[in-house]
Amino acid sequence: MRVLAWNIRRGGRARSDRIVAAIAAHAPDVIVLCEYQESGSAQIIESLRSSGWPHLLVTTQGPRQGGIAVLSGSPLVARPRPGALRDLERHYPAVSVPGYAFELRAIYGPLGRDVHRQYWDGLLSSLRSESSDAILVVGDFNSGSPKNDSTNAAVFSGEFFDQLPAMGFTDLWRARYGEDAREHTWQGSRHPYRLDHAFASPSLAARVNGCAYSHGERRAAISDHSILLVDIA
Repeated sequence: MRVLAWNIRRGGRARSDRIVAAIAAHAPDVIVLCEYQESGSAQIIESLRSSGWPHLLVTTQGPRQGGIAVLSGSPLVARPRPGALRDLERHYPAVSVPGYAFELRAIYGPLGRDVHRQYWDGLLSSLRSESSDAILVVGDFNSGSPKNDSTNAAVFSGEFFDQLPAMGFTDLWRARYGEDAREHTWQGSRHPYRLDHAFASPSLAARVNGCAYSHGERRAAISDHSILLVDIA
């Protein structure tokens, strides 16, 4: 099965038809949309639900805030969030995908310096406690490793991001392409960054048989982020 994760840039709005077509072309089974907005993404959600992904879980946020929508062709089950993340719902929906026997933790990393430590402390603590389960952590982390995910030596929240491998979670793209590989998924005003990631717990990592980016959609300005694809047996 295939998981597609994509930051659709401020809800999509006028780009909705192109976003839906791009997603459908990759034939995913589960879709994670970051920067989902209740109003700006309504057409995207409606089109996807009527095109083979009827099951939907969305976060709750203000009308102009970005959150996460998860869609699937098979049922989704919402999981309780850790206490430290309950007031950061739009950044971390916890979802079970029973039809494919794994847990999904969708990520839309906050950029606010007033909440990023609370978020990352809560995220890392939660993942540490459930690392024996089959878990996929995927989405726009708004972070990366300062060592090799940007030409900028200072990557926001990089000190937290670098703790994930030490906890036993595999960076699926880097494991496949190596420490020296370089691809970026978002272009800043001065530096490129790999901000979109997929990590798997040990039991799920053994089932992963593909992890790659599709950059054509970003280059065509359908969004400012590349698409991330994860294939799981």
